[in-house]
Amino acid sequence: MKTDDRARTELHERLDATLGPNAADTLMSYLPPVGWADVATRQDLTYLQGQLESRIDRLESRIDGLESRIDGLEAHLETKLEVLSERLQKEFQRGLRVQLLAIITLLVTLGALVRLF
Repeated sequence: MKTDDRARTELHERLDATLGPNAADTLMSYLPPVGWADVATRQDLTYLQGQLESRIDRLESRIDGLESRIDGLEAHLETKLEVLSERLQKEFQRGLRVQLLAIITLLVTLGALVRLF
């Protein structure tokens, strides 16, 4: 049986006439604002709790998977950075050797020219 506003109003009026306004208001406050079919039961809440826990477990599993992937990417990036750092150091050292050789060659050539004059 669906309880509508009209039925609730009639009930309140009868309670008011029988018990008085304070008692009628008190009793009406204990009724749900909607029909009893719309009130959640403990079974409903237990079911929803299970659904939420299952969903949370799935999300935690996905988060764990993402953390593993991030850890793998971090290790991969560290390896790549180490290789790049070594390449840059070798290239820098090679450039310094070329410049040093050019300077030595220039000094030797200048020294030879100074002796000629």
